[in-house]
Amino acid sequence: MSGYAIESVASAEAAQIRLAATPFALLMTDWDLDGGMNGDALIVWAKTHFPDLKTILLSNHLPDGEFTASCVADAVLRKIESNATLRQAVMDLAPLDTGHA
Repeated sequence: MSGYAIESVASAEAAQIRLAATPFALLMTDWDLDGGMNGDALIVWAKTHFPDLKTILLSNHLPDGEFTASCVADAVLRKIESNATLRQAVMDLAPLDTGHA
């Protein structure tokens, strides 16, 4: 609804494959993922391979503030945040003229 082209995958491993195949401006991931990798680990992997990729980590089960300070995600949001807050974070990190989000 905000004008972004989005893609969804079922696991962190599928996200790695997709990110390697197509340039994206933004990776948005949940903390809890199927498979052996959580969202924070996916973001670390993504930032290692694609340093310019912007990232948002979403969860209602985030650890304490110490984690948030050490997380490499560009933004950390709880899923209970409003749609307006999420939309603003996406627009701040990946303006529409940058491609896929």
